[in-house]
Amino acid sequence: MYTVMVIILGYLMFTYIIVVISSGKANVNRNLMLYQERMRHLVAFMKLERIPGVTQDKAIKHFEHMWLKTHGIEAHDIFHKFHHALRQDVMLQLYENTLSVVPAFSGVEKGFTRQLATNLQILYFLKGNKIVKKNNIVSHIYIVHRGVVDVIGPDGTRFCKLQKGSMFGNIDNSPANRYMMTIVAAKHVDTLVIPTTTFYELARGYPSVRKELKTCVLRNVGYVPRFADEEVRTTRKKFYKRALFPVNYQKISVLKVPIAYLTSLLTCYQFSFTSEFIPWIFFAGLALDGVIFGVLFMSYNMEYYDDSGDIVDDITLIRSRELQELQFYLDALSILPIELFCLFTTNNRMFWHNLLHLNRLLRARHLYLFFTKKYEKLNVNMLATKLTSMISSFTLLLHVLACSWYLIGCHMECSPESWMIKANCQHSYICSIYFIVSLITTTGFGDIRPATINEIIFCSITSVAMVAIVAMFMGDVSNVVQNYSYTLSKYDTAMSIMRDYLKDGQISYPLIEKALGYAKNLWLRERGSSQPALLAEAPTSINEEIMVAAYGRHLFEAGPFFEQKFN
Repeated sequence: MYTVMVIILGYLMFTYIIVVISSGKANVNRNLMLYQERMRHLVAFMKLERIPGVTQDKAIKHFEHMWLKTHGIEAHDIFHKFHHALRQDVMLQLYENTLSVVPAFSGVEKGFTRQLATNLQILYFLKGNKIVKKNNIVSHIYIVHRGVVDVIGPDGTRFCKLQKGSMFGNIDNSPANRYMMTIVAAKHVDTLVIPTTTFYELARGYPSVRKELKTCVLRNVGYVPRFADEEVRTTRKKFYKRALFPVNYQKISVLKVPIAYLTSLLTCYQFSFTSEFIPWIFFAGLALDGVIFGVLFMSYNMEYYDDSGDIVDDITLIRSRELQELQFYLDALSILPIELFCLFTTNNRMFWHNLLHLNRLLRARHLYLFFTKKYEKLNVNMLATKLTSMISSFTLLLHVLACSWYLIGCHMECSPESWMIKANCQHSYICSIYFIVSLITTTGFGDIRPATINEIIFCSITSVAMVAIVAMFMGDVSNVVQNYSYTLSKYDTAMSIMRDYLKDGQISYPLIEKALGYAKNLWLRERGSSQPALLAEAPTSINEEIMVAAYGRHLFEAGPFFEQKFN
């Protein structure tokens, strides 16, 4: 009876741990999951409407940049539940460094900037993107928060650069105006945005602010430059040396991932199952070392993009950046031939060689870094990425445990009491894999079972640890399923609510079927929405470019009036 109770409690505890860990793992990246779902809807919309590839890439890169900046959470979404005074204090802290250098706000009371900060929204632009186009109808005022923008005149000449604290847009006291200049992001730019009407309502009691803006309007200049808006001229250092490899070579660094995987498999196998020199293992490891050395040398001498979107080609800055990365030192340690110290030993030289060769396992961190960055991509096949991550992680874990299991039973040589001798196994690696699979799947011990105290301890620790690991894998699977079914389940719920509402309203059956049929067709064609929700969050320039590419041809075909207007 006691044994039965213990088994039942064990299964209940096992189930509870799996459910808690898997559900927690599934909800960790819920915000990213929802953002990726909206991104897939946008990409599907652009493909359906045959948007040009350049425009699609621009939109995708913009929203990936937005995700890196905000992770899908806007400041106003966080602070809107605060009481008014606290919200003003917090928002002012966020933007005070920028608002304090705006020329029009010089000497103004702090009460104005407190109110202004509460009404500001932040928009992000990648380098080269147009913030405002010539002849656009502009109804907002922009303040440069980070980065630099170029002011391009009607004839295409660049007037000046606007830096942090500069203003542009509809600075006139009117709801909207046609803008006669083009504003382009010279670097990655963050701008603070406020509707013109809202701004002038706040500035009603501050004549100095209105006077500064009116001066620029009278001069027919659609911007208010900061006091020191001089073009920054970068000077080369005296000992400047350019990088050896261009920035487009960065794709080669992806080779670190398969090398890390193969090296981990090979190194563990060599340490556990080989007691003599095997040529193919030696030369395979040597080849992997050579490739990783070449990739490491290239990354140490390769251009990169800084936070502003500019290419850094100064070799001193590049190497300084690399030396700040932990993985650089791990890679450097992983290619050191410390196994050569085995030549100074007289006994068990091969064992010491294999032991010192374990420094190659430091490369395994590349697998974690690669998939972590891959998960944060918006336009990525999450199902394929998750499956690849799970397969590579599971096979690597299986291999490491099998090597450890054999090593415990046959360290240096197999003892008469070890599982290897008792099982009478002819293929040590295959038998080790077989036992670990039976241990992981909790099917119990069969013809292979632990015999020594060390083997029993190993099995006990592994069995407990595998509960959490299996739960994490289940969490990943659950995350993938939720990622692909969340929008559908939400739409099904809305359909059920609409069906019940129509029935309660005593609507005729044919009309109900017609309404439900339309809703189903809307889902099949456009995922339940005529336009992606994410498109509304895009900057005006990108939104216009996508909408013109999607629907502009219909206007061109409507007649000569629209054709002349658009041309």
